[in-house]
Amino acid sequence: MKTLSISIQDKTYQELKQQVGQRQISKFIDQLVQGELEKKRQRLIEGYQRVARSKARREEDQIWDGAVGDGVR
Repeated sequence: MKTLSISIQDKTYQELKQQVGQRQISKFIDQLVQGELEKKRQRLIEGYQRVARSKARREEDQIWDGAVGDGVR
Protein backbone atom coordinates (compact mmCIF):
# COMPACT_ATOMS: atom_id res chain seq x y z
CA MET A 1 0.00 0.00 0.00
CA LYS A 2 1.28 3.47 -0.88
CA THR A 3 0.27 6.82 0.57
CA LEU A 4 -0.72 9.47 -1.93
CA SER A 5 -1.26 13.13 -1.22
CA ILE A 6 -3.83 14.76 -3.52
CA SER A 7 -5.68 18.07 -3.57
CA ILE A 8 -9.42 18.27 -4.08
CA GLN A 9 -11.91 21.07 -3.74
CA ASP A 10 -13.33 21.65 -0.26
CA LYS A 11 -16.86 21.01 -1.53
CA THR A 12 -15.79 17.65 -3.00
CA TYR A 13 -14.13 16.63 0.26
CA GLN A 14 -17.18 17.57 2.32
CA GLU A 15 -19.43 15.59 0.00
CA LEU A 16 -17.09 12.58 0.16
CA LYS A 17 -17.07 12.72 3.96
CA GLN A 18 -20.84 12.98 4.03
CA GLN A 19 -21.65 10.26 1.51
CA VAL A 20 -18.77 7.80 1.93
CA GLY A 21 -17.59 8.45 5.47
CA GLN A 22 -14.29 9.98 6.47
CA ARG A 23 -12.60 6.65 7.18
CA GLN A 24 -13.72 5.15 3.85
CA ILE A 25 -12.52 7.86 1.45
CA SER A 26 -9.25 6.12 0.53
CA LYS A 27 -11.01 2.83 -0.21
CA PHE A 28 -13.69 4.61 -2.23
CA ILE A 29 -11.14 6.53 -4.33
CA ASP A 30 -9.02 3.39 -4.83
CA GLN A 31 -12.05 1.50 -6.15
CA LEU A 32 -12.96 4.35 -8.50
CA VAL A 33 -9.42 4.59 -9.85
CA GLN A 34 -9.17 0.82 -10.31
CA GLY A 35 -12.43 0.86 -12.29
CA GLU A 36 -11.20 3.67 -14.52
CA LEU A 37 -7.84 1.97 -15.07
CA GLU A 38 -9.61 -1.24 -16.09
CA LYS A 39 -11.73 0.70 -18.61
CA LYS A 40 -8.56 2.27 -20.01
CA ARG A 41 -6.88 -1.17 -20.27
CA GLN A 42 -9.90 -2.54 -22.10
CA ARG A 43 -9.92 0.37 -24.56
CA LEU A 44 -6.21 -0.19 -25.23
CA ILE A 45 -6.76 -3.92 -25.81
CA GLU A 46 -9.66 -3.19 -28.16
CA GLY A 47 -7.54 -0.67 -30.04
CA TYR A 48 -4.67 -3.13 -30.42
CA GLN A 49 -7.11 -5.78 -31.64
CA ARG A 50 -8.56 -3.37 -34.23
CA VAL A 51 -5.06 -2.56 -35.47
CA ALA A 52 -4.17 -6.27 -35.66
CA ARG A 53 -7.35 -7.04 -37.63
CA SER A 54 -6.70 -4.08 -39.90
CA LYS A 55 -3.10 -5.21 -40.47
CA ALA A 56 -4.23 -8.75 -41.30
CA ARG A 57 -6.85 -7.37 -43.70
CA ARG A 58 -4.25 -5.19 -45.43
CA GLU A 59 -1.96 -8.20 -45.83
CA GLU A 60 -4.82 -10.21 -47.30
CA ASP A 61 -5.67 -7.31 -49.64
CA GLN A 62 -2.06 -7.35 -50.88
CA ILE A 63 -2.35 -11.07 -51.63
CA TRP A 64 -5.55 -10.49 -53.59
CA ASP A 65 -4.04 -7.50 -55.38
CA GLY A 66 -1.24 -9.79 -56.58
CA ALA A 67 -3.76 -12.40 -57.73
CA VAL A 68 -5.74 -9.88 -59.80
CA GLY A 69 -2.88 -9.43 -62.24
CA ASP A 70 -2.07 -13.13 -62.64
CA GLY A 71 -3.87 -13.52 -65.98
CA VAL A 72 -6.87 -15.48 -64.66
CA ARG A 73 -10.23 -14.17 -65.89
